[in-house]
Amino acid sequence: MKRILIVEDIPDTLSGIASALVRKGVAVESVSNIAEAVERLNSIKYDALLLDWRLPQNEENPDEIIEDGGAVVLKALSSGKTEALNQDVPVIVVSARPSGVHQKTVQSFRNCGKPISKMRILEIRQAIEETLGLAVPQSTSSP
Repeated sequence: MKRILIVEDIPDTLSGIASALVRKGVAVESVSNIAEAVERLNSIKYDALLLDWRLPQNEENPDEIIEDGGAVVLKALSSGKTEALNQDVPVIVVSARPSGVHQKTVQSFRNCGKPISKMRILEIRQAIEETLGLAVPQSTSSP
């Protein structure tokens, strides 16, 4: 079974995506801050990481948002235990910031922007499915 970690501080934002992935047999785990994300990445192997860029540091201060919180999580991927478990994990960043900022930080990277709309949710879900190898290629039929 494929496993994905969703790091997003607004739970309702990606609930539709999580539900669709669960229906496809993906184990979906979610956390809402940097500290929880790093803790999970240090202890569990994931097949993909869906990462918001602006995140709170911890559960105790959910209103104190770190503008580059995603970078803190990604830095953890290249150090210590996390590196051994998740060094090659594909990362999908969900952010309103330009993708060039994130591409310098992570090798296996896709960017899906915000704000979250129905079309954006479809784009994010498709990116995750492709990353996990769940996407069904569209057939090209010839007349």
